[in-house]
Amino acid sequence: KNSSENQAEFYTLWHDAVKYLEKGFHRIKQTYGAAKIKVGKKNLELIPYTSIIIPLSVLLREIDQKGNSKVFFDKVDLWYWLSVFTQKYNHAVDSKSFSDVRSKRWTPLFRQIWG
Repeated sequence: KNSSENQAEFYTLWHDAVKYLEKGFHRIKQTYGAAKIKVGKKNLELIPYTSIIIPLSVLLREIDQKGNSKVFFDKVDLWYWLSVFTQKYNHAVDSKSFSDVRSKRWTPLFRQIWG
């Protein structure tokens, strides 16, 4: 590939990554609920385990590619809450996120998504 093709591919992948990170952030805020607190005059939204956004975003991308089935979203919701309550992303989050995304080993719940 020449440099302009590499650059175009990079921008396409970057745009895709940003799009799904935004979807993941939005899902955490809107579907799972961010804790809202007031500090002085500022209203803050706190998200538990912000590191979960990356694997969640990867799952949302996979769901988009598979057809946005409600069954898949139900599985993602279950995975999210299991991860939060078991504190899966509490320690060594970078290596766990990387390992989960790279191996696609999430849980047996996702075998249907990964095929």
